[in-house]
Amino acid sequence: MASTTEAKHEALRLPQGVGADPALVSAAAAASCARLDASDHGEIYRAALEHRPLFRLSLRLHTAADEPVYFQQDSARFGQAHTLRLLQQQEYKLRLEMSDIGRTLTALESVTIDQNPLAIEDRRLEFSERTNNHVFAVSGCWRPTHQSPTRNGRRDLVLVEVAYMHGAERQTFPFHVQMKVYAKPAKATKGKQLDMITCRCDASKQDERWTFSEARPGKESSDFHRDAAVGRVEHTT
Repeated sequence: MASTTEAKHEALRLPQGVGADPALVSAAAAASCARLDASDHGEIYRAALEHRPLFRLSLRLHTAADEPVYFQQDSARFGQAHTLRLLQQQEYKLRLEMSDIGRTLTALESVTIDQNPLAIEDRRLEFSERTNNHVFAVSGCWRPTHQSPTRNGRRDLVLVEVAYMHGAERQTFPFHVQMKVYAKPAKATKGKQLDMITCRCDASKQDERWTFSEARPGKESSDFHRDAAVGRVEHTT
C-alpha cells in the first residue's frame, strides 16, 4: 500500500466563508435543511406511502490535514469485523451521504453521534444523472469524546443516528461504528487508509450490507462528487 504522502485521496472540503463568523456560517447551514418540496416532487411522496426506504449510506472521516483515517480488520471475538484507528482529542472532518436508491427520501435532517448532534457546516442535495436519484449529504467536524485511550484488548462502539425524511414521515437510521482510540499518533496511523464505510439498507427486507473500502492511490472520486460535476444541483449552502 502506498504511504500517506503518495496516496492521492479525495479531500473533504468544508466551506469557509470569507470574512464570515464560523459560528454564524455553521448555524445558517444547519438551519437550512435541504428538502424536496411536495409540490415539485409529489411522485416521491406518493412512492413513500407504498414502499419502505432503500438507500446507500456512506461515511468518510479525514484528519484536519485531509488525510483519510486508518482502519484494521479484526477477529471474530469483537462485535464487528473492522475497527477504525483514531487519535484521542483529534478533530476529524466527517462527511455522510445518503443516495436515495428507492426514490422515497425527501431530506437528510441531522446526524447525532453518541447523543451529541453533529454541527453541520455544509448541507447538499444533488441529483445524480448516472444513477437517476437524489443524493443528500452533510459535512461537519467531530471529535471522539474519550477521556482516555481504549484499553488493550478492547474496542469501543460509537452510536451514530441519522434522521431523515421518508416522504413526509421522519425516520431514524441508527448504527454503531467500532473504533479504538490511541494517545500516540504512530499507533493511530497503522493498518489501511479508509476511503469510506458504506451500507446498502433495504428496510422492506430488514437487510443491511456493510463494506469498508480502502483508499488507494489515484482512485476516482466518490459517486457523489463525480455526479456533482455533471449532475443538476438542487440546493447548496
